[in-house]
Amino acid sequence: MKRLTWFLSLCLAVFFCGAAELPLQGVYDWHDARTEAPGIKLKSFKLETPRKLSIHAVRVDLSNPKIYLVTNTKDAAWGEYMPYPKNRKIETQRMRVWDFAAAKRKEGHNIRLAVNASPWGPWGDPKVHHLYANGVGLLVSNGEVLAMPHGRKAKGVPALVVRDNGETDLVKFTADDNPEGIKTAVSGFSFILTDGKLMKPDKPLHPRTFYGLSKDKKTLYIGVVDGRQPELSLGMTCHEGGQLMKYLGSYNAVNMDGGGSTTLVTCKGGKNKLINAPSDAKNAKKDKYKATRHVATALGVCVGKYKPPKNKDRKKKK
Repeated sequence: MKRLTWFLSLCLAVFFCGAAELPLQGVYDWHDARTEAPGIKLKSFKLETPRKLSIHAVRVDLSNPKIYLVTNTKDAAWGEYMPYPKNRKIETQRMRVWDFAAAKRKEGHNIRLAVNASPWGPWGDPKVHHLYANGVGLLVSNGEVLAMPHGRKAKGVPALVVRDNGETDLVKFTADDNPEGIKTAVSGFSFILTDGKLMKPDKPLHPRTFYGLSKDKKTLYIGVVDGRQPELSLGMTCHEGGQLMKYLGSYNAVNMDGGGSTTLVTCKGGKNKLINAPSDAKNAKKDKYKATRHVATALGVCVGKYKPPKNKDRKKKK
């Protein structure tokens, strides 16, 4: 009965959403947002129209010299062929956003927030649900290029890039573009807000992850929308995502990987906290973070200086 109710609610929501407008007027001023760390603010919204929605928004002050962004480190199996399908090479090892944050701490980063990033493949066949990913678009980690757009993505992917000089931008990056000078980069599906203009209305409702930049490119906005859970949140269209990101302060914004991948984690005192309600974990009775999806890439927001971990295997001097 519960499954039938969920299915009917979702069908009605998709049918009636059309060109729905979110009840968000003007631009949010962030005055009542919670400070997670210097330069990082978090705000949660609960909406009842145009449908039940649970939204979590983040503002990151990129002009703060103590803040920097990180993504996945090169995996030991990088460049090898996948177990299945065997004609695709490994670009990343998939991991939960929760585990990504823990890994970055071990690397010596004071990570304070982590969110899922790029879409990937292969997907759809139970046999390919192993821990490797390919087709992530543009991926650059600490100046090392781990993936470039190829195949259907060769003509271009929208990418969040941080250059060596500290400048951050949202650009369309193609297989012919030169990644030299890029320090960190992750890519998404499509632009949903371009120079302040919204994309055309669409209908599919899903959990969503959005990245946006202010007009001066000095502020990063992250929007996380839960979905596929009628009692909590039904999800959002990309057109509505553009409305949301514009309300938060974005001038340009991108739809990143979403669905069951949508995951937002905050980090403080060496501990992680799951902020949203990922749809893949909706039926987990305990340890919801363990039920969250292994994603291809994640984006981490760090504060302070990178401190490489000490080598514990090094012999102590007598």
